[in-house]
Amino acid sequence: QAHMGAYLASKSATIRLTESLAEEVKQAGVNVNCVLPAVIDTPRNRSDMPDADFGQ
Repeated sequence: QAHMGAYLASKSATIRLTESLAEEVKQAGVNVNCVLPAVIDTPRNRSDMPDADFGQ
């Protein structure tokens, strides 16, 4: 997906950081979660992702 590098990298980094932190602190009984919203309906996103389902 052209021009989506920073967006996709930040989503992946958030997921991987959450997984790493969860592993690091699980022995202490700490639960780590992340929330990654679906595609948000903005003019830029409609332009960049014309096939996205903004209703999800």
